[in-house]
Amino acid sequence: MTSSQQNTDALKSLSDKRHALESLIKITASIQEQQKSLLELSAASNTKQDFPVSMMSHINILRDKIGNIPITDLLQKLETIEKVTESNLAHIIQLVDVEPDDLNDGSSEFSVDEFIERIANFKRHTQTSIGLRLILKERNVAIAPFRLPIPQAELNQHIRTLKQKEKRCIKRVRRDIVEIIKDSAKIVSDDSISEQMRECINQIKSEMEDNLTHLDNGGKIDELPTKIENHVLESEIELQVEIFQATSDDEKINLNDNPEINKDENNSIEKNAVLDDQRRKRKLSRWQVFNLWLSSPWNVSWNSLKKSSSKKQSK
Repeated sequence: MTSSQQNTDALKSLSDKRHALESLIKITASIQEQQKSLLELSAASNTKQDFPVSMMSHINILRDKIGNIPITDLLQKLETIEKVTESNLAHIIQLVDVEPDDLNDGSSEFSVDEFIERIANFKRHTQTSIGLRLILKERNVAIAPFRLPIPQAELNQHIRTLKQKEKRCIKRVRRDIVEIIKDSAKIVSDDSISEQMRECINQIKSEMEDNLTHLDNGGKIDELPTKIENHVLESEIELQVEIFQATSDDEKINLNDNPEINKDENNSIEKNAVLDDQRRKRKLSRWQVFNLWLSSPWNVSWNSLKKSSSKKQSK
């Protein structure tokens, strides 16, 4: 095997490990949110309605939106949202026993995206419920506790199970980060790789080291200093630059907020034209170019991709 082939294999392995790490981090963050949501339900079912300080921020989310809505309307909204929460609790508890490996290898009945989406929706419901309860309490309204459809002891057991799962997942995230740092260090020590590629891998290594320090200092998994991006291959062929669109919430294109896009769902041509224009204006990160280089033909060099990327974005 040639040195060039060995380098490419090592880089491909690094890319695969980084994507696997990204998936594990997302799952771990969702497990944390699942645990928080059940804790919020437990607090809402408490007869004293005393909420921890950590939950007080929920009131700020709703206060501006609610304004001076009458108390009767607030009580009706609370009843509606908690009926939905009550009916969905069984589905969320079903996810307690789902293991990350089963999600990633496809042996679970849920995909990673389905797992994350279900928990995110449930989280929104519980946060809204807590926010409404806090606002009503602020207005001196007595409210009945949330009606738990399961015994409190059973809910507490699910919370403990999630806490243990979260700890195991964080250990795995840390282990995988350390492995990526070691692999990156080995790759950059090879004199045959280009300086541009060395710079890219060193940046990845530095980002992973920052994340490792964050976790070792007790930082939360959803507050990593460097988020792992998931780049989805869009279009473009052969020597043209292929755009990898970041899917983190702060980088998604919101079609409804874009005045250039007709809200009629059938007007897909116009939507695609605007999306393509916005994608071209995005600046490709080193990691995006790195992924692109891995998927390009053998005769495409790192420098040619960077130049093509620059030309694309200058148009």
